[in-house]
Formats: sequence, C-alpha cells, structure tokens
Amino acid sequence: MSDDASLTDFVGDATDDEPRDESSTSGNEQAGDDGGRVSPDGVEPAVTTAAWSPDGEPCCRCGASVSYRWQGEDGLVCPDCKEW
Repeated sequence: MSDDASLTDFVGDATDDEPRDESSTSGNEQAGDDGGRVSPDGVEPAVTTAAWSPDGEPCCRCGASVSYRWQGEDGLVCPDCKEW
C-alpha cells in the first residue's frame, strides 16, 4: 500500500451534506437570524501595529530612517522612540 493519499480520500460523499437554503440572505444583507453576520458599516477598520520597508522610512517622532517601525502615539515610530 502506498503512503500517498488522494484528495478524494479527505472529501466526504456529496450526499452526506445537508442541503443549503439558497433563499436565505447572501452577501452583505442582514436578517433576524443571519448566522452571526455583522454589517460592514458597524465594523471599525483594522489598524496596523507595525510596518516594514526594505529601504527604510522616517520615524514620525525623531525622523531616523529605519526598516521596522511600530505604532506609537505619533504614528509609526522607530524602536528607540517606541514606548514599550
């Protein structure tokens, strides 16, 4: 017997799946019981915690050009200006 497995070894029989209700909400729509979906309007965008630049970028506090900068009160700052 070979140690190689086929992708079909990991997939269940299509008849085992429960039918999906295609009439339910889709995309960004919301309904009373929508499976925990949240409207994008109520979500705050992610904020970067660090940035890397191969050529270096200036620190927002001291102006030193560094490859790695971390989020500080002033913006992206070098490791020396970051309050750890």
